[in-house]
Amino acid sequence: MSIVESWFIPFDIVLVISTGFTGLSGVTFLLIIIFDKICHTVPMLLIANTSLTAVLFGFSMFSLAMFTLQSDLRQVQTHDVFCVVRSYIAYGACAIFNFSFALQAFYRYLLITHPNRLLYQSARFQLQLILLTWTYGFIVPIEFVARGEVVYSVDNQICQIPLEPSFSIIYMASCVYVFPIFITMIIYYKLIRYVKHMNARSTSVNTVLRARYELKMFESPFKLLLFNLCIPFDNQPQLAKQSTVDLDLSKLSPLTPEVISRQATINIGTIGHVAHGKSTVVKSLSGVSTIRFEKEKKENKTINLGYANAKIFECDNAKCPRPERFRSAGSSKQDVFPCDRNGCGGQFRLVRHVSFVDCPGHDVYMATMLNGAAIMDAALLLIAANETCPQPQTSEHVAAIGIMKLNSILILQNKIDLVREAQAKEQYQQINNFIKGTNAEDAPVIPISAQQKINTDIICEYITKKIPIPLRDFSSKPRLIVIRSFDVNKPGAEVDNLKGGVVGGSILKGVLKVGQDVEVRPGIVSKDNEGRLRCRPLRSKIVSLYAEQNELAFAVPGGLIGVGTKIDPTLCRADRLVGQVLGEVGTLPEIYTEIQITYFLLRRLVGVRDGGNGGDPRVAKLAKGEMLMINIGSLSTGGRVLGVKDGLAKIQLMNPVCTEISEKVALSRRIDKSFRLIGWGEIRRGTVINSQ
Repeated sequence: MSIVESWFIPFDIVLVISTGFTGLSGVTFLLIIIFDKICHTVPMLLIANTSLTAVLFGFSMFSLAMFTLQSDLRQVQTHDVFCVVRSYIAYGACAIFNFSFALQAFYRYLLITHPNRLLYQSARFQLQLILLTWTYGFIVPIEFVARGEVVYSVDNQICQIPLEPSFSIIYMASCVYVFPIFITMIIYYKLIRYVKHMNARSTSVNTVLRARYELKMFESPFKLLLFNLCIPFDNQPQLAKQSTVDLDLSKLSPLTPEVISRQATINIGTIGHVAHGKSTVVKSLSGVSTIRFEKEKKENKTINLGYANAKIFECDNAKCPRPERFRSAGSSKQDVFPCDRNGCGGQFRLVRHVSFVDCPGHDVYMATMLNGAAIMDAALLLIAANETCPQPQTSEHVAAIGIMKLNSILILQNKIDLVREAQAKEQYQQINNFIKGTNAEDAPVIPISAQQKINTDIICEYITKKIPIPLRDFSSKPRLIVIRSFDVNKPGAEVDNLKGGVVGGSILKGVLKVGQDVEVRPGIVSKDNEGRLRCRPLRSKIVSLYAEQNELAFAVPGGLIGVGTKIDPTLCRADRLVGQVLGEVGTLPEIYTEIQITYFLLRRLVGVRDGGNGGDPRVAKLAKGEMLMINIGSLSTGGRVLGVKDGLAKIQLMNPVCTEISEKVALSRRIDKSFRLIGWGEIRRGTVINSQ
């Protein structure tokens, strides 16, 4: 026996307290899982397995810490007769603990990649895997314990394998640490790859969001595993870091590196007639297919608003020729990468991050197109070279963006690979004649083939050089216009796995942050006993922000943003919140049920070949009592004309709208079984409904 330094004692006390607290916390958590029926699920079973191994390891270390403290208090170094037992339990528990993360990863992998293989997702099968890892964990230490490799270190008062090159130390490190952690990292890598390529396979939006959720559910234990090994974790290390700590809104701009790296800041719409290549050109620029729903894939056309983000890069070598020096890639691409042109030696650097709003071209989806036009900063007008110009929806879409005062327009003469040169030149003259007197009169015409990716680099150059950066308001209270809403929970999901609803849209002004309290207006609309409308705004907290696959700490105006909330997911299902407005509590505009507008009618119907009813292409005046389709922001609703006088119209809305005075309104009338754009207006006043 020898004297022990007294300054060891405080460290011993800290070790006793920490290991004891860990063990008691683990036991408490296990008791909650056992007695709370809500926790009786497969994910919680796997988490309970991790907790149980942590408790076992914690109490093993607690007993060792107590022995060390007693020895130090007596100022002696004593041999630990139970050191081999403690070491055996510690090594075994550590191996099982590390493998428990591999089991969680494997379970999430099955949920995402094989959702229909219920046998492998069952509690019985997972319990068998747990028992297998426990068997493995307590067989592995037998090798070096039986050979007497575990020895007692008098100086450190701990029983362990000597830390020197030997078969036992390599065997222990491989079996306890390397194998389970390597398996976990491989599964996590495959999960990331699988989710990343879901968009490319035209997977439905709900499936993609559920996959991202399952992947995120595993990120926390994976980060904990790496933290225990002192390995830093970042699931998107190639992107600039974001933080809300000391965030100075006055220094933000659409080109700020931490903004543009993760989020699009310009909304560009793709408009034009059906089957002219709008979705194809978006896919050629972003790598993302906007045709995601089963009905869309079956009919091979866009029905809902499609969306995809793309980064645009420019080579920093001044000698790199244009337009090859411009290139586009997906939203998750790193911000700087080498130019692959022979002998260039330059670097492609991020210059723009845009969000494409893919509008349907069919006449019956004109309301959807108008919803998308409400958030556009610029537009790509697609015109197929193998058809005459203009086609019906080409005219109607150009009229719509004229109403929205959209002046940044690029005309793409698509499918030039399908026509002869003379035919392309002839149609070019048709295009020039068509756009005279419209907002697109000065727009350039670029011949492209979206399918063959011909001249797509010219599109990138035009977006960079000619489309101005919109002026954004970062300092005002945030306001987001909702154009999509989702329920990301799959049928049969357990209660503890339920996620709140997700709303998607574009921020008009201000900055949204994770953890911020927000409300959605008008919210839930109902009627009282007297038949009067009542609105109850939905209040929630932002739990996540995403721009496609990029996780955000804060979101700025521009681009399409997914906002994860705690709202009842059934209220968000199937785009039920489209047309509503999300913002900070108490800062949103009034809710109106009637509006009075100044209106302007088009002289003639656009997009109607035969001139509509009776062969008269002129737009008839508004009549009292007629029903119109009203588009305000992203809201499409019916409206009954209550009165018309001197360019003013009073309209009763079928659905209440949260909007402001001076907001633009698009007017459409039913003609030949579909609504056709007939004019536009501006809100002057209205009847306000009090919210609850």
